Amino acid sequence: MEKQAGHSTDIQLRTFTSYLNYEYFNGDFCITNLMKDLSDGIRLIHIVETVQTRKYLGTKVFDPSNDIQRRMNIQAALDALQKDQVKVANIDIEDIARGEETSILNLVWNLIMRYHIPGFHVHSATQKTLILAWLQSVIPEIELTNFHRNWNSGIALSALVDYCKPGICSDWRILSLMNAYENCKRALFLAQKHLAVPPIISASHLNSESLDELSCITYLSYFVKKDGPGYIATLGNVQTLLPDIAIAGFGKAWNDGYLLYRLIYAIGGQIPNLYHINFDNSIEYTHNVRQALQSAVNDFGIVPIVSENDIVNCDDHMAIMVLCVLLLRRVSRQRNDQARLKNRNKRRDYDVNQTINFDLIFGIREIEPQNVDVMVTFNGGKLESSRNIQLHKMFRKASNILTITFVPLIQGDYLRITDIWFKRERARTHLCEDALAQIGVLLERG
Repeated sequence: MEKQAGHSTDIQLRTFTSYLNYEYFNGDFCITNLMKDLSDGIRLIHIVETVQTRKYLGTKVFDPSNDIQRRMNIQAALDALQKDQVKVANIDIEDIARGEETSILNLVWNLIMRYHIPGFHVHSATQKTLILAWLQSVIPEIELTNFHRNWNSGIALSALVDYCKPGICSDWRILSLMNAYENCKRALFLAQKHLAVPPIISASHLNSESLDELSCITYLSYFVKKDGPGYIATLGNVQTLLPDIAIAGFGKAWNDGYLLYRLIYAIGGQIPNLYHINFDNSIEYTHNVRQALQSAVNDFGIVPIVSENDIVNCDDHMAIMVLCVLLLRRVSRQRNDQARLKNRNKRRDYDVNQTINFDLIFGIREIEPQNVDVMVTFNGGKLESSRNIQLHKMFRKASNILTITFVPLIQGDYLRITDIWFKRERARTHLCEDALAQIGVLLERG
């Protein structure tokens, strides 16, 4: 076992330096001494240009030779960051120029909160609260209350790694507290090798009693950022519950409340009059999401930590991702038969009177449901929609998705769709690959 190392400030200094070098610098142009290397403002301007994906157009001195020029560069960088909602009000230019440790660490942390940690635009909960709630939901067997002591043993990180890619750290439940450093070292290695999470924190620092929460949060944020391993794993779990919908991610597709309603329904919630809810009018989005959140409270006792406004009006993925994992925790092993889908040789079993849904993503816009003909084949022949099925169509303009819903009323083999026609043009639609993958799937009963 390696001896624990590092004072909290030293750990933060090293972690922040590693973070900056990984995200913004490479080769010879990097940071070796955080206190000195930001003091001329050149690297600060480089960070601004990187995060804003454009060249800084203001005045800057590439090789400042005096204090005035260095302060001009620092001021230029701080002004640009402030315009981009980075908190710099309490950052003094003189402190940065002198290499004052506290001010520089505060500045770097403000950069991390703005550009690295998801949830910046969520107003109903802090970024720290959102990340902790997500972690508590995805590894519920471990009691997590903080971002320091809970992570010293390496067991929590091992469990998180295994959540993101099941099987690569499946022995995390039997890891010994006596081997805490080795646990940390292995978990960091596996996260880097299999999940592409950079080891910006060392095993000795993660194992240290002096581990500070800012360093820990900075590292763990790689798991929950957009398209990070935790993001992908959570999306996969949601997709499993909604196999008939191609879910693009935790973004604008959730704004209208439709996917949230469907997820609640999939785990056993009661959604009365689902197909009479208006998902097409953006004015109704807030009402839709509010009702869905109320269903989560009524059916599962889940009190959401995010508001309907953060789901409807916010592009930040963290709000909806946290809500999804809170709902996923409630999934029972014994699901209701109507919500259970079973794959077998590319065939799926459904019950008579069970609602069957799937979404088609169109490459063209301005589609009206009444102008679309849907033909469903039953036992090899054409089936009238009013005869042996209940058929519904709904188009969501926000995401350009046509939802087809039908309820088979008698037993038999159904082919979901033979053709989709526009009544006006009598021409086939252009469907994306995700939609085409749904065509021709057989439904079997009996």
